[in-house]
Amino acid sequence: MFKQSEKSRYFQLLKDDPTEAYPFYLQTDHWRALKKKVKARDHDRCIRCHLFNDLHVHHLTYTNLWHEQLSDLVTLCRHCHELSHASSTIRQEISARIAHESLLINDPLTHGASLI
Repeated sequence: MFKQSEKSRYFQLLKDDPTEAYPFYLQTDHWRALKKKVKARDHDRCIRCHLFNDLHVHHLTYTNLWHEQLSDLVTLCRHCHELSHASSTIRQEISARIAHESLLINDPLTHGASLI
């Protein structure tokens, strides 16, 4: 859940200075709580290369900003995060890994075993 004042400030920035809106969002309590949940779900490591340090939480989509589902977000190290923004191949690889992970979680034979 988010503080209404944070959300109001975000939308005001979006109108007044759009370049400041997203950086502000990344400093909100709402985003901090989401990051914590996503990193815990991903076992505090990059889902692509499995590094444990310099972790970022990456939006797979920005359409649900302020109402993100955990499935909209993944943990990546700084290097993989930068690659994900620069390369459609890396974005496809991340999406495929997430799809594969979802299949494992829902497969009764793996009992929710995780590759991450």
